Amino acid sequence: SPTRIVASNSSSIDADGKGNAGLVDFFVEGIYTSSLTTGAVVFESAAKDALNADDWGGIWLEPTADVNFADVDVGYATTLLNCRYVAWSGTLIQSSHFHHFRDTAIRIEGGKPVEVRGNVIERGVGLDPDFGARGIDLKECSPYIHGNVIGGMRERGIVSVNPSSYCNTMPAQ
Repeated sequence: SPTRIVASNSSSIDADGKGNAGLVDFFVEGIYTSSLTTGAVVFESAAKDALNADDWGGIWLEPTADVNFADVDVGYATTLLNCRYVAWSGTLIQSSHFHHFRDTAIRIEGGKPVEVRGNVIERGVGLDPDFGARGIDLKECSPYIHGNVIGGMRERGIVSVNPSSYCNTMPAQ
């Protein structure tokens, strides 16, 4: 069975029964590796409901992160995976499933090239019409994107703002 990492702010419920304004995030500051041979890793909200997942903000790759995501299932968060100014070449996100999110499945901003390949990125069923805007959101970066299946986004599958002059972004397949 998969390894499950569940975000929950259940001890921080306010008087009216809603989650607090803060979100739980999973920050990667060092080496994180999951592989196709070790079995699936699942990151999700305890609520399992993107409409009410006030406890789960998503995964943040810090500039010091050295990451190889493979066979990862990430769902029910605001932005599922945030890569901001990653300093290590070779960061790889592959063969994973990203689903049920409010804003963006994968956001990559600045830093060294990040490779995103062979993933399934889908909005998910039953979401509010305002949710699930973008599959991959790029800003000032040079990612390698290939072999992904992106479907059902409210706005676009891939959005690129101020790409680097050496941007090597291939369209989703």
